[in-house]
Amino acid sequence: MTETDVSATVPKSVMAKVTVAAGIGGIIEYFDLIIAAFVGVVVWPKVLFPSSAASDIAFVIAAVGITFLVRPIGAVIFGHIGDRQGRRNTLVYTLLLLGVGVLGIGLIPDYSAIGLAAPALLFVFRAIFGLGLGGEFGGAVSWILEFTSKSSRRSFWAVWAAPATFGFVLASLVFTLLAEATGPALFTYGWRLPFIAGGAMTVIGLVIRYRLTESPLFDAVREKGKVERTPALTAIKLYWKQIVMLGIMDSIFITLATGLQAPFSIGYLAVLGVSPTFTSLSILIGNSVGMVTWMIGPFAAEKFGRKRAMMITMVWFLIGSVLFFPLLNTKNLALIVLAQTLISACIGFGNAPIQTLMGESFPTKFRYSGAGVTYQMAALIAGVVTTAVASTATYAYGVMGAAPYLGGTAIALTLIALVCNVLVRDTRNVDLRQVDNA
Repeated sequence: MTETDVSATVPKSVMAKVTVAAGIGGIIEYFDLIIAAFVGVVVWPKVLFPSSAASDIAFVIAAVGITFLVRPIGAVIFGHIGDRQGRRNTLVYTLLLLGVGVLGIGLIPDYSAIGLAAPALLFVFRAIFGLGLGGEFGGAVSWILEFTSKSSRRSFWAVWAAPATFGFVLASLVFTLLAEATGPALFTYGWRLPFIAGGAMTVIGLVIRYRLTESPLFDAVREKGKVERTPALTAIKLYWKQIVMLGIMDSIFITLATGLQAPFSIGYLAVLGVSPTFTSLSILIGNSVGMVTWMIGPFAAEKFGRKRAMMITMVWFLIGSVLFFPLLNTKNLALIVLAQTLISACIGFGNAPIQTLMGESFPTKFRYSGAGVTYQMAALIAGVVTTAVASTATYAYGVMGAAPYLGGTAIALTLIALVCNVLVRDTRNVDLRQVDNA
């Protein structure tokens, strides 16, 4: 049976199940991102860290950022396993690590109980979480695209590989309700509940993934004896230009989400006197609009092509980055919501074209590794911005003084990404059913 025949036999119901199973890790990823940002700014300085306000926020930013620093390691390790042993089993391993990391964070004792071991454990569990995340996207987008390879609307499926907007909305809603419902108890047990719930989500995801089957395109590669001996290293060697350019293009999404928006803008608005509850609500509103643009993105990616849709996204990013802090500085609640919405809506719109582009840019035998390393290259760049620029500038100049450095970095990165977008090829017409098509 040929690859084309195998792909043609996949019913849409199976495609949908695989897409949901693959997307669970992405929802947990972005749910954790926003929850960690809110809890990190509001709670962790009081229960896990023993220092001054400015350094507390810097340490929290570093704790969020360390996740991104270890993700490329996970991408190489699990990319190698996934391109040799298969997508499904590897995605079970990565989700297991996510569960250990997120549940571990929710169970860390307070600083008053174990001293410096508390922040140390926080960094350890966030590193474990990041290692698992490193292997998630490459496997998820490969699994989805290889089951939907015959579809003329691959972007509509691939956007679920990392459904950031869903995770953002869920996290913002959960924290807003939790802060109101638990009150002072937020600082004892309340903040732990979302992380424990995240651990429960991974158990559900593990069961769903385990019950599904391997990618038909990967099975065809294995049957033909074309599995690479060292897929991750070979993918980096052969496709390093694509990895770098696509990684820079994707990094602007993560930089704006983890740099400008969370956790930095949460601490920034707190200094301006805006309540954490309203900040959470503003991000929730922004991401609710982002869910609408998230659904529009696949139409743009199929109608105009991946590159043109990305060009629209990047121009939008530039506008949002320039206006973000000036709008926050007004302290006007409506304009704060507008600032958050500009960023969230743009992230939602661009998810489909960038995720599909990354998955389609590599052949089947390198797809897990190539897409995964690319995505985590973006995370590494974002992690450097978040950890090096944001935390260092915050520690040196305070929250308000760090804003120009972070905003300027985001603008510069977007301009570089615009150049990369011109240089990469559009993949709308790539035939994924041919193993060596790219």
